[in-house]
Amino acid sequence: MIGARNSTTIIHLFKGKNNEIVDAVQRYEELYGVGPIWVIRVPARICLAADHTDYWPGFTSELVVMASDSQVMYAVVGPRDDEVVSCNSSGDGFEQWEQKLGENAPIGDDWLSWLEALGAPTPHWSNYVMGSVRHAQMFEEVKLGFNMSITSTIPPDSGSSSSSALAICGMFAIRLSNQLTTDAEVMTFTTAEAEWFCGTRGGMMDHATMMYSHSNSVLRLTFNPFSQQVIELPKEMNDVKFATLFTHPSKKGDEVKRAFNELAFVAREIIPRLVSKNWQDDWKNVARELPEKMSREEITNRWPNECEVFEKMYPALFDVNFEIKIADRFRFAMRELDRSKRMQSILTSGNSTAEQIGNIMNEAWVDAGELYGIRTPEMDQFANQAREIPGVYGIKVMGAGFGGNLLLLTDNNVDLSPLGEEIIQECYAGRAASIIDAEYMMPKLDNSTPPLAAVLLCGGKGSRMIKQGITTHKPLLNLNGVPSTKLVIQQLLNSNLNYSQIIIVVPPGREAEYDEALTGLGVKIITQHEALGTGNAVHCIIDELLSPIEQVYVSFGTQ
Repeated sequence: MIGARNSTTIIHLFKGKNNEIVDAVQRYEELYGVGPIWVIRVPARICLAADHTDYWPGFTSELVVMASDSQVMYAVVGPRDDEVVSCNSSGDGFEQWEQKLGENAPIGDDWLSWLEALGAPTPHWSNYVMGSVRHAQMFEEVKLGFNMSITSTIPPDSGSSSSSALAICGMFAIRLSNQLTTDAEVMTFTTAEAEWFCGTRGGMMDHATMMYSHSNSVLRLTFNPFSQQVIELPKEMNDVKFATLFTHPSKKGDEVKRAFNELAFVAREIIPRLVSKNWQDDWKNVARELPEKMSREEITNRWPNECEVFEKMYPALFDVNFEIKIADRFRFAMRELDRSKRMQSILTSGNSTAEQIGNIMNEAWVDAGELYGIRTPEMDQFANQAREIPGVYGIKVMGAGFGGNLLLLTDNNVDLSPLGEEIIQECYAGRAASIIDAEYMMPKLDNSTPPLAAVLLCGGKGSRMIKQGITTHKPLLNLNGVPSTKLVIQQLLNSNLNYSQIIIVVPPGREAEYDEALTGLGVKIITQHEALGTGNAVHCIIDELLSPIEQVYVSFGTQ
């Protein structure tokens, strides 16, 4: 497990190297003060093929997905020594909130039963964090809360699954703060279940994508059973780029939540009860035999003994009368599975083309409207404008639809600014979620190290030694006949490191003594005029450092 690091240390290590991390940590310090932290990075999810099939039973779904390298959520997490969970976000409209672990804590060890008894919570961004917290509380020993500050370039309500990214941040936070494991498999399975706390009943495509992705690659994800396989993007993809086009917010209010749960309900509950086993090879004929629609009354009459389970599992759907499409939803899933297999074949063929990938995306766009019903008129309008631009190969819906982002595949040189620069974001295949490890940013002391300086702090008045009749300054006492500070300097000069500058900081009145003892060693002696402590002593030398110096070794002269 990666340990927490001091927030100010993180700022200094990443300054000039990753301003996103620096800004996020500085914001945390403004809110919660300086202290030990973890920095969590979670990418947006992009699905290229087999959308909305991860929760279909009855066949092994095969999704082609990747993480975005440009749309990322950062969570700066600080452990607490009490039961408080305190969170804030830099996003507009996301007010700060606090909850306690002991309030509304889960009961028992059956997550779904507890959720059924609890009911769907009032919509609020805290639900995605607290769902992860409550899930961990049910199955792990959780005693301590955390502070968490969120900054994100994943647009909310965009279909890039900022909600799942937030849930993953929450799961990282509660597990790290209580010294629990955070490996990819644990994070994927637990967070997917935890997100049901919000009232939806989705699968775990988002979470698996975020936890397993690799740079310059797509993932092949299967479910029933779960597996993940990295497929490196072929060289032909170097000439094209992906971009997201934001249309309008996909608010997960009651209407959209109901529509999303309708899709999951048909997939999980209705289709498995209507079709026989071993139907995959004959799915087109099976689709013809399925009812086009079913009403709530028809479902209740057909499965009277199971309606109570349906209502508990999908409360956001069963609180009103409805009529839902059956056959078209089934056709969509089967056609998405076929598109995924074709895309995998193209990407691994050795002669893939952007037109081939784009055609599959365009097929998915058509079905998302005609068979799955997740497009809106505004989305269609933006897509039509994009298709008029030469070099746009493919367009598809991202995520749950009903607004949000469209995914475009284009030539590298295509100018998409006519669509609106503020709503276009280029993206490439990025890496998985991670805890930022400051260790790789720590200075590496070897022959390739940038110019070094050494600073020896030789402070103190030596009052006690003077009372004993010893007038030599303590850092200059002899060790084997050599002044100890001189011995340290000789060791530094004889090491395999190249010290471009050595500075000695001494109290007033001691300068001549050090000049004499250290003659010929090429050191610079600086006076600390006021005894204001170690930090001030180091500060005294800042303006004296040579401009190429990047790293400084600091030691107390008496040590």
